[in-house]
Amino acid sequence: MAALRLAGKGRKHRFRVALINPRKHFVERLRLHETVRPDTDTQLRSFCLQTLCGKQGISFYPGQVTRIDREALAITVDQGDIGSCTLNYQRLVLATGSSAAAPDLRGANHHCYVMDSNAERGPAALQRAIGNLSAPRINIVGGGTTGIELAAELAQHPGADVHLVTTEKVGKALHPRVGDHVRRTLLRKGVRLHEHTPVKEVFGEQIETDRGTLPHDIVIAASGFSTFNQWPGLDLNRASNGRICTDPFLRAPQDKRIFVVGDAALPDLQKTQGSAPARMSVFFALASGAHAADVILDERAGRVPRRFAYWTYGQAVGLGDEAIGYGTMRFDQAYRPFFVGKTGAAMRRFFISVLYQLIMLQARWPSLPFFLGRPLRGAGRLWQPAAQTLGKEKTEAKLGAD
Repeated sequence: MAALRLAGKGRKHRFRVALINPRKHFVERLRLHETVRPDTDTQLRSFCLQTLCGKQGISFYPGQVTRIDREALAITVDQGDIGSCTLNYQRLVLATGSSAAAPDLRGANHHCYVMDSNAERGPAALQRAIGNLSAPRINIVGGGTTGIELAAELAQHPGADVHLVTTEKVGKALHPRVGDHVRRTLLRKGVRLHEHTPVKEVFGEQIETDRGTLPHDIVIAASGFSTFNQWPGLDLNRASNGRICTDPFLRAPQDKRIFVVGDAALPDLQKTQGSAPARMSVFFALASGAHAADVILDERAGRVPRRFAYWTYGQAVGLGDEAIGYGTMRFDQAYRPFFVGKTGAAMRRFFISVLYQLIMLQARWPSLPFFLGRPLRGAGRLWQPAAQTLGKEKTEAKLGAD
């Protein structure tokens, strides 16, 4: 998003924009869990980054950054068989994102599958492993959104015995009524929930928990994501989860020429009123990428940039062939009404399609003067938090009847 916006709106400034990425194709990560069942043929959206960049005049370098030299304003890129090259920069945007990671448990790295398309034990390997078993016993470690969506999807595989194991409550980060609906749906689909059950160690045929052992044929780690921002020469402040701390303009305080966006960024929004929290999500990545580009353009034009702020508009949790969707206008809080079942699934497909189309829209009209993530003045008064009004709504009765 940052590269497309800079290439389009920065043409009059004659910006030279380069994009560096280890993969040549865009990966629709939000739907990766839909590809793990061998009895389905789910096709994900995909497009070639090199082709997209070429149409916008962006130089694309497929490879891995191995070093960032802040003093020389240069980065080193390892392009595999092609060799290494050095690129100079005046502004650097770090958009390294995050990837699924195995939990910090003995045996997890060796035995766990993860939802990372680049990992050796990723979705493709998981699909093959499930296909080789007639009645697979599957343990999923992690009760967040990734674990929930995986459990619901795999529960629909014929003969699968799915166990969801989590240290806390399943769906703890979700709105209470959303979490209740998620747990009821998982139980209805046959998923066995093991809440408040910390995992001690992962073995090839079982996991050891505080409450005993759980046998499995397949174990999947869905307990969180990790960010990669450790390069020689890059010494920036990081939070405990590895995200780089930035100022309200998405710049690294130690070096104002470096911008950080997406999952890798943890902006200081304490002095920014009217912004949703910087939760790891595709929408936050798009909004922060667009804003970083606008800050660079403002600095080049001699204008005073504005602080980063964004709103979320909705969220949906996939539950196999169902889902629950709801609005999250303004501060990333759940708002009524909640849409469940097939209606929720349609809402989730719509949300994902919008995110994909935002990239295509920016590519087609790079100088587009607006971005949907920015807050609208006064719009928040039109909405009421679900926590204050759900008791009077028919939606509550619908959820309670599931």
